[in-house]
Amino acid sequence: MATRLEPFRDYSEHEVVNLFSLDVPGGQNLSLWKAGTSGVYDAGVVVAAKSAVLPGDLPSTSALKITGNLRNYLGASDQPHVGYNAYPVVEMTVEAEDGNGDKAIGLTLKQTLAYDENDENLLRYPLKKDELQAVLPGQAVPILTRGLVLLVAQLFLWSRVLAIS
Repeated sequence: MATRLEPFRDYSEHEVVNLFSLDVPGGQNLSLWKAGTSGVYDAGVVVAAKSAVLPGDLPSTSALKITGNLRNYLGASDQPHVGYNAYPVVEMTVEAEDGNGDKAIGLTLKQTLAYDENDENLLRYPLKKDELQAVLPGQAVPILTRGLVLLVAQLFLWSRVLAIS
């Protein structure tokens, strides 16, 4: 499971925000967003609101244009005159905070996955998605703004601390 959170968590549900989805850049390969791997889509990632993305009033005039691999994942076809019903997406997005001065909102409590460990599409396998404690790309990811959680210690962090001291 691609999570950085340990099972112990002490927080109030009033401190969880469900207004943002994880940003999927246009060229991002969603086949890499699968169970058993690690990346910015993990649970326990510190995230910040993406600037200049506000919700639109109608899907046709939305500020968020669904393009690239996310559009293909949601069922779009490249064939002309073939419509598709896109899976609804949350338009306000967050991205992993990388220390460039963005204000962090909090930690993601669920991982954002497109496929499971057997490359099965989780869009069509909701039971497996729930078992993995995941949300789909474009769905709202719960973000903890305040509370106490235990994070997995990563080897590179320890080596960095030892190098500093």
